Amino acid sequence: MVIVAFIAYLQKVTADKRAQWWTRAQWAIEAATDDTDRKMQQLGVVVLMSLWDNKLSTRRDKALLVGIVELIRDEVLDEPPELQENGRDDASGGESSRGTHDAD
Repeated sequence: MVIVAFIAYLQKVTADKRAQWWTRAQWAIEAATDDTDRKMQQLGVVVLMSLWDNKLSTRRDKALLVGIVELIRDEVLDEPPELQENGRDDASGGESSRGTHDAD
């Protein structure tokens, strides 16, 4: 019984963290597409890139974030970094320091 309760607790914690991740993602998408405030757009793109590198982001999440950043980056950032599916940030030329968690 204790093991079942612990597994249920872990699932709830993970679900709660994913929900918080999506809340941040929604905020960042709205900020990045706010065409009335360039600073807010830049902040939104930075947060999106941070979320991309987060261990809670799945392959699908990363693909979505890459698509969003690619659509808006040229308008928002003067020198946009490249986000790629392989876990590399072309601006730094190296692997992400956090690694990736590609569970779907």
